[in-house]
Amino acid sequence: MKIRLPRSDELEAAQRESLHIEKLDAEKVVIHLDVARLAAMLADVSTNAWKAQTRLGTSGNSESHQDHRRLLRNIEAILFSLQEFGVRVKDHTGETYDYGQALKVAAAQPTDGIQREVVTETIRPSVFWHEVMIQRGEVVIATPKGEEA
Repeated sequence: MKIRLPRSDELEAAQRESLHIEKLDAEKVVIHLDVARLAAMLADVSTNAWKAQTRLGTSGNSESHQDHRRLLRNIEAILFSLQEFGVRVKDHTGETYDYGQALKVAAAQPTDGIQREVVTETIRPSVFWHEVMIQRGEVVIATPKGEEA
């Protein structure tokens, strides 16, 4: 059986509906699930886990070092579980940027000393489910400063 996963723009427009569980008999249950809703939920969970991991990795020691490490391990376990389910979270920071990429550019900042566009910050990662994009990433890019005469 082949399932067509919805495109990221279809997901953003998808209605959030509840699951429908149908009991066939004492031993059999059928669960009807909106695939678009599931993919949107996976993208939300992945994004929030990624944000938490990123913030914990760059934050100061506002909490004890042991608590900080425990939280980071929990976040990594969430991301690992999602990966086992076929979800891949892509942080684009540091990558060269081409204008044909499936990314939303939130801002472009002219920068000295670079030859090509570079992603300087990932605001929202791209999320793929079984290699199908379910969330388009959002980034800030640095662009080469033009030569002034």
